[in-house]
Amino acid sequence: MLCDIHKLQQFDFTEKCLNLLQKIKKPFYVDQDILNCVLDGLVLNLDLSWNLEWHLPIFTPRFKQEIPDYLYQQYTVAYNAPKIIHFTSNIKPWISDKPKLSKYFWFYAKQTVFYHQIHQNLIHQKLEILRLFNKYTALRIRHLLYKLFSCFSFGQLNQKYKKKSKKIKPILKKTKRILKLYI
Repeated sequence: MLCDIHKLQQFDFTEKCLNLLQKIKKPFYVDQDILNCVLDGLVLNLDLSWNLEWHLPIFTPRFKQEIPDYLYQQYTVAYNAPKIIHFTSNIKPWISDKPKLSKYFWFYAKQTVFYHQIHQNLIHQKLEILRLFNKYTALRIRHLLYKLFSCFSFGQLNQKYKKKSKKIKPILKKTKRILKLYI
């Protein structure tokens, strides 16, 4: 975001933001919601490459079908030649080096004194993912066994296995979603 500070001062920007914040009480994204409302119609949008949100292909693999063609084309051009990458979402290049645009982060990270610490954190993160994968595998086996046992049991024992299977299912789904982000 680029701002003309003098114009914002003339516009009484701070006061307008604070007044709107008092009216709205609890905006969902405080900074973005207030800025969008106060500056509506007063902004010039820059080319997407100046604020490339990297999460679209990560979270929405089918986003090509979900947005207009002209936006997809603009995004593709920006994605292939980003000027500023906005590492939005909970997936960060210092947590997962899997997404394509991570290479830019690591190129610059290597030039800092923090590189070894960042790299070491990534290794620890990968170990945590491995542990999570092992947990997921064990849960999946237990879930399948409970389903199998419920097919060959009757009465209270059948209900017990069905209940255990049902209890594990949401944990499996959540764990699988998390793993998909990193593997």
